[in-house]
Amino acid sequence: MIFIDRINATNPTLHIGRMEATNPCGEQPLLPFEACNLGSINVAKFITHDGGESRLDEKSFRACVRECVRFLDNVVEVNNYPLPEIREMCLGNRKIGLGVMGFADALYEMGLSLLLR
Repeated sequence: MIFIDRINATNPTLHIGRMEATNPCGEQPLLPFEACNLGSINVAKFITHDGGESRLDEKSFRACVRECVRFLDNVVEVNNYPLPEIREMCLGNRKIGLGVMGFADALYEMGLSLLLR
C-alpha cells in the first residue's frame, strides 16, 4: 500500500510539483505527465569461472552499468511522446531506474547461499 501524502511530505522536489501517481509497480512516484524509463541488468551473466573459483566480474559489471545508464538516458531523449506535456516533463526530469535481476542465480553460481533463520 502506498500513501501518496507521505511521499509528498518527504518529496525533495516539491517546488517542481506534487506526486500524483506511481508507475504500475509502485516503484517510482510520478508528477503529472511524468514517466520513468526502467531497465535491469542480469547480474548472473557477470559471474566468471576461473580455476574452480567463481566471482563477479566487477570491471565488466561496472562498464555495463555505465552503458545502461547512458542508454536509458538516450531513450528519454529520442522517445516519441504522445503529448507535449509528457515530453516536457520527461526531458526536464529525466527519470530513469536501473535494477538488477538474477541475484539468487549469481549467488548460486558462486557457491554462496543466504541462510534465513
